[in-house]
Amino acid sequence: MFQYETPGDSEMELLLQVADAVDDAGARQDLIKMAAGKDLKLRTFNDVDMFWKHVILPSDAQVFKAMADKILKKEPSELGPFVECFSKYVDKRDTTGKFAVLEEIASKRMGWLKEEIERLDKFDKTFSWKMPYAEDPENPAIEEFLRGPEESMTTEDVKKFADIHDAKEFINSYKEENLYEASCNMQAVDGDEPFVTITKTREWFDNAQNKLARYRDELAKLTEHFNGPPKKARRD
Repeated sequence: MFQYETPGDSEMELLLQVADAVDDAGARQDLIKMAAGKDLKLRTFNDVDMFWKHVILPSDAQVFKAMADKILKKEPSELGPFVECFSKYVDKRDTTGKFAVLEEIASKRMGWLKEEIERLDKFDKTFSWKMPYAEDPENPAIEEFLRGPEESMTTEDVKKFADIHDAKEFINSYKEENLYEASCNMQAVDGDEPFVTITKTREWFDNAQNKLARYRDELAKLTEHFNGPPKKARRD
């Protein structure tokens, strides 16, 4: 089941959740109309399922096109729940145009999956401290360390801090901005010249391996669902 890690429900999610719970048909319709006008931010299968039930399924051609355009503008990394959910409700026998849209969404998702699998499949499957996709153009020495085989480093002779608070601020901002493709613990050390220790963790490597397995499994299922099972080799 797909779920992104962004905290808190979006406006669309909250409105759909309330609409799904109310009994009054008029109130439900008002909430659904409000939800349809919000930014398309749906992160779980259940939220997308409510979106299908309350917005897509009863929509006329104009509303359906508007919603389909919104979905197709989303990043392919966010399309997993939409493909998973819509595939439950529509297939090639559909005559309303919904399956054609589903195929387009699935194609976009599958293209992204292939790219991610190729990217994640490039580095060694045996554990190492290398995090080859880490980026920190403002601190090239730290970027080189994150991409390299060493487990820990300090910022001594690499980056200067005015005081311990400055070092702690660096850690806070670094964790927010630079650790998408890396994982490490950082600690500020006080003294005449404060510095930061950086110690890598296994989290990035383990997550990358888990992603690789999940993406391969998802791609295989989507390929079979939309293109049919792979053909067996011919025997002479």
